[in-house]
Amino acid sequence: MERIFEIDLMDYKETDEIFRRPSARAIIFQDGRIALVYSKREKYYKFPGGGIHDDEDKKEALIREVREEAGMIVIPDSIREFGSVLRRQKSDKSENTIFEQENYYFFCDVQDKLVDQELDDYENDAEFVLRVVELDTAIRTNEIYKSDVYFDEVMIKRELRVLKLLKSIRADKLKFKQGDGWKACYDEETGKYTAERKGPGYYHLYEITEEIFGALTNGMNDWDSYHLLQNGRDLYMDVNDRCGPPYTIIFDHDYEKLCPWAKVRQSGKIWSDELTDAAVELFESQKNNREQRRKYREAESGLGAKTENNADDS
Repeated sequence: MERIFEIDLMDYKETDEIFRRPSARAIIFQDGRIALVYSKREKYYKFPGGGIHDDEDKKEALIREVREEAGMIVIPDSIREFGSVLRRQKSDKSENTIFEQENYYFFCDVQDKLVDQELDDYENDAEFVLRVVELDTAIRTNEIYKSDVYFDEVMIKRELRVLKLLKSIRADKLKFKQGDGWKACYDEETGKYTAERKGPGYYHLYEITEEIFGALTNGMNDWDSYHLLQNGRDLYMDVNDRCGPPYTIIFDHDYEKLCPWAKVRQSGKIWSDELTDAAVELFESQKNNREQRRKYREAESGLGAKTENNADDS
C-alpha cells in the first residue's frame, strides 16, 4: 500500500527499542457523508479501526474493528486501498521505547443493518458512538481539539490530515456547471452525470447524459437549461406552487447516492409508491424509471418474504 504521509516527532533516541502496532482503519462514505467514531467525552472524530492482531491480516482486522467500534458490518468485496500513514514518537507507556504505528486506510461499504458495539475499557471511557457527518463537520471539530494527553492529540492530528486529504480528493472528482436556477455535476468516481433545477415553488433532480452535460454552459439561463434537463431521467421532485398542497415525488430511491452533492429540499408529504407508479405510467419519458421502480418493488417484496420466513422459523 502506498504511504501518503508520515508523522515523526523525533522525540526519541535512535537506540531505543521499537514497539510496532500496525492498524487498519475504514473510510466509509454514505450519501455524501462519512461514518466516523465520535468520542462524546473527548469531543473528537476518528476513523473506525484499530490494531491488527498477530493472527489477522489487514482486511480481517478492518472488518472486526469496524464491527466492534461502530457496530457496522463491512462488505468484504467492497474493501479497497486508500493509503497508509506512518506515526513515530516516544512511547507514553514504556521508557526507552519508540511507538511506531503504520495505519492502513481502506475505503469500504457496509450493510444497512447495525449491530451492538463491543467496546473495550478505553473506548467505553471515551464514550465512542457512531456518527455519520459532513466532512467539514469532522474537520472543524478536530481542528479545535486539545488534550492534556499529547499522545491522543497526535492521533487526532493524523485523522485531521486524512480528513482534509479526502475532502480535497473528493472535490477534485466532482466537476460542476451552473447557471440561473440550475446546477449540473459530473462525478469522475462513478461516471454519473446529474443535475438540479430549482426556483420559487419547485425543485427537480435529474440523471442526465454526457451529451446533455456537454450542451450545458456556465451562465445558461433557466429556460434554455430546462429544455435540456427535461430530457434527463427524473430522480426527485418537490412542488410547493400554491396551486394545492405541497408534495414530494421520489422517482428513484437511489437519488441520494446518485447526487450526494445536491441540497435536496422537501416541502410536503411524499407520494406513496402506488401514486408515484401511477404517475410514472403516464409519461413515456419515464420508461427507465418504470424499470427501476419494478426492481425496487421486487427487492422490497423479496425482503418482506424473507422477514416472514424468519418469523416462522422462530
